[in-house]
Amino acid sequence: MRGGAGVLLGLVIGAAGVLTVQGLTRGKPAAPSPPPTTTLPAAQCEAVVRVWLDASGKPKVTPKDVCLANHKVLTWDIGAGLEAGTVSIEFVDQGPGKGKGGFQADTQNNPHQKHPNAGRGSYLRNKKDTTPILSNPADKTGRWPYILTYTPDGGQAMVADPAVCIRN
Repeated sequence: MRGGAGVLLGLVIGAAGVLTVQGLTRGKPAAPSPPPTTTLPAAQCEAVVRVWLDASGKPKVTPKDVCLANHKVLTWDIGAGLEAGTVSIEFVDQGPGKGKGGFQADTQNNPHQKHPNAGRGSYLRNKKDTTPILSNPADKTGRWPYILTYTPDGGQAMVADPAVCIRN
């Protein structure tokens, strides 16, 4: 071998050796990590909470905790018998930075938004109203507990305390 060919052959053998040593020092590739497990139900594009009265006349909700996809609307389907009173939904204020409810405020276009100054997280269905309550679109992820209060005409207020989880 002449000088140029010998140098070229040396470079090729050296490069192959370096690559082999690097491959041996790396070891086996790491196994992929398993998917995370969760006990939360899958986020739903169109979540519906059914509100009904049990045998004692107290409001119940099914499901108690519901998961909703971000930017979607939650529907509270109010059962027969509840039109005799008012149904109020109040999201719990979770303090600075988080606020009250994971839904946008829209008092102009949502007939069940309580009043123009209520802001986010307050819905009201008056007696004799038979329409479902629709939230405004979700805009904050997280777990949002709320209090559902049913007040029969001339009666005592009764409360259920479910929650909604909003995820991406």
